[in-house]
Amino acid sequence: MSNDDNVSDLNLPPEEVDFDLDTAEKDPEDVKPPFRTRVNGRVLTFGSPEDVDWQDLLLIQSPVDLLQFVLETKDLRYLREQALPGWKLGKLMNAFSEHYDLESRMKQAQRQAALAERTGR
Repeated sequence: MSNDDNVSDLNLPPEEVDFDLDTAEKDPEDVKPPFRTRVNGRVLTFGSPEDVDWQDLLLIQSPVDLLQFVLETKDLRYLREQALPGWKLGKLMNAFSEHYDLESRMKQAQRQAALAERTGR
């Protein structure tokens, strides 16, 4: 039994919060269509990196690691079975990055982290 189980039995009024994550939604202008590419005749669809669970993001150490979280299992398996020269994989990753504007988003995140570190927040 968790602590939440004890609290729910009390029928308490909802608590006031500063930010309600349960009702938060992505801004419509931030929603991008999936990235699609053709690899040896098969179309693969990449999901948005923004939709990757934050705990999974901690496991990513290289751009290629991201593939396991943005591709469906069958598409990831297919891609791994393909013989591709490194330059083609590089072009694919660059196109994926450009589609989702990852470079500017990473720079923005780094600026925010540096600011938080300087201000102690």
